[in-house]
Amino acid sequence: MSESSEERDEELRWRLEVLKAQLDSGKIYIAEHIAEDLKRSMSAVRYGPDGKIDLSTVDGRVRSLSLATAFFHQREETKKSVSLIDISRTYFEFVEKNFGFLAKQAEEKGYDAANFATAIADIPSAVEELSVSGSRFVEALGEFWDTVGDSSHYHLQDLTASKAVFGGDLFPSYQTNIASSVGLYMDTIVLSDPFWNSRHIFEHGSARQKAFYIAKHAVNVLKYRDLAIEDMAKPIVVFSPFRSSVDEDEENFLKSITTADGLKHAAALYGKAFATIEELRDFSTPLDTPAKVLSALADPTRLLFDTEWKQTPEEQIARALGGEWNELTGDLHPGRMVAGQCFGRMGQATDLLLKSRYLAGVPLIDAETSWRYFNWKLEYNSAQEPGNMAHLHMVKGLQHAARSF
Repeated sequence: MSESSEERDEELRWRLEVLKAQLDSGKIYIAEHIAEDLKRSMSAVRYGPDGKIDLSTVDGRVRSLSLATAFFHQREETKKSVSLIDISRTYFEFVEKNFGFLAKQAEEKGYDAANFATAIADIPSAVEELSVSGSRFVEALGEFWDTVGDSSHYHLQDLTASKAVFGGDLFPSYQTNIASSVGLYMDTIVLSDPFWNSRHIFEHGSARQKAFYIAKHAVNVLKYRDLAIEDMAKPIVVFSPFRSSVDEDEENFLKSITTADGLKHAAALYGKAFATIEELRDFSTPLDTPAKVLSALADPTRLLFDTEWKQTPEEQIARALGGEWNELTGDLHPGRMVAGQCFGRMGQATDLLLKSRYLAGVPLIDAETSWRYFNWKLEYNSAQEPGNMAHLHMVKGLQHAARSF
């Protein structure tokens, strides 16, 4: 017998022992219509001469039940390993010890997060220091969330409260504290860690970018410290990562959905169906000027970079090219940039929907641009079920609500 087979057998024996303990303690309730059959199956289980459960006496019914029981047992043990308030306090202690001085400097100078981050990014010595310490900090955060991410998610799933899950941007606007408004209607606001969600910048961005985002996030995040570390039955603010940022399987699942939605958005833009990313890339390659991109559009209203930009469409494309896209990719090709935005924006909207469903909360978006893409994502998904109009009615309601604010 191979070692892997032995390990699987021991894992099964452990699950069976957990099942027995849960049954003995009365934590498992069996429906009447299956109770008799299950009792016969359990009665057939025997121990061998070596004192271990003889797996040949365990049928499929008992194996299946043991698998479900072990999952919920491990789930409870994971929750017991660390409380939600301890996760919050540890996170903020880590942020404050590393970059609390930045928040204090911003407060002393009367700067908001954006102005302070811009000022920091213009100081060479600060850029050099923060770009190095920031990268190390984000790497350590990854280890932290990898350790406590499941506990955080399980606690939030089981939290009996109305939950708003923020998304559509790295973090709420630095100009307001979102808890002061949304907190009137929702018990708990779930925010994602903006440092960890900016890790692509700390992997591929310039030193100036790293310093800018460290400073901006430090000032923004620490505004929520007192609300997050207050020990309450229904916490006002909780920081928890998206599953896609800590779970490789979830990340791959998100990519598969994002690919489909991104191609649908590209089809809406250009009035042409694309079966694969490669097909969209081939189509985009000749679109090497803003004018060529615009001439190829079937629906110009869906080429949206930012609802606050008031320049001409060509100027907006040029502005987008010179922004974060160029800093991260070094690519000044407008056709490829537009294609990249299709996948980026659809991924953002999809990730928020998945996390909201996973945490039993409702999506919270406070940026109009992200709200538009969120609606388009729902529209594309509704089109997949032509016989079911419920999603379309939901989209119409959401669009009406958006215009009301």
